[in-house]
Amino acid sequence: MSAESRWQHFPQHTLEQLFAAIEVDDVVDEQVSLPDSGALLCANDQQIRQCYSLCLQLWLDGVSRRALLELVMSLKQHGDLTPDERRRFKAIRAKFKHLRFAQRLFSKNHECGWRLHRTTVMMGKLQDAFRGGHQAELDRCIRKIRQLLLPPVWALMRRDACRLPLDSASAICDYRQRCFQSLAPSIASPVLDGKRFHDTRKIVSQQVAYYDTFRTLYPDNEVARRMSRFMAAINGLMGDRHDEIIEATLKGERAYDDNESLSEDVRWRLEQLVGAMSRD
Repeated sequence: MSAESRWQHFPQHTLEQLFAAIEVDDVVDEQVSLPDSGALLCANDQQIRQCYSLCLQLWLDGVSRRALLELVMSLKQHGDLTPDERRRFKAIRAKFKHLRFAQRLFSKNHECGWRLHRTTVMMGKLQDAFRGGHQAELDRCIRKIRQLLLPPVWALMRRDACRLPLDSASAICDYRQRCFQSLAPSIASPVLDGKRFHDTRKIVSQQVAYYDTFRTLYPDNEVARRMSRFMAAINGLMGDRHDEIIEATLKGERAYDDNESLSEDVRWRLEQLVGAMSRD
């Protein structure tokens, strides 16, 4: 049995539904409130395996090494991408990010494969560079990502993703509860150091990915839908601020890890979120 065949296979329309959820996981919906109970939404072992299988298939079927390399080479030649190329790059990056979140959520050590992580990071840096027109940074990122797209490296990245050992459902539930609890100091502090701000955003993004995947597999689950939409607002607001930080950093106007304040909108939403988790 091949490593890939160990995992459940889903129809194309399920993959499309998951990607549709990912595409709005940073869109602010003012009308969605938190569920009255059960916000943590712990899955069982079978559901955890289904969730990872779906995230893995979205990446395996939806990401081509050749397609990504062609976009990188277009950047090298032209210094930018056409609107259609930008959409394709964004879609590939979104699938990388979603699998990285899944590996951190569901693996035994709650870490993702280092090749997947490095490629995802470099895609983010590449995007920041061509969006802002920072040529020196763009050239550096192109050199690094081309190394990660060499066929042997890509093959190892796929192998690692397919061989990922999953944690138990109860351990994953405990891990997610600790992640939510770790948000409390961010709410209490008027100013966050750079690391805490970025860690807070990562936790939110990771948990949005959990609810996006769950609501795709179980579309009748109202808790998953409401949690996905509520947390998407926090993810979007913090993501917008992160983009501003990146641009200011590339311009030399600030350091990436400078202290940062949460907006009142984000702080209020985080307070609601942590409160809901403490009731479960």
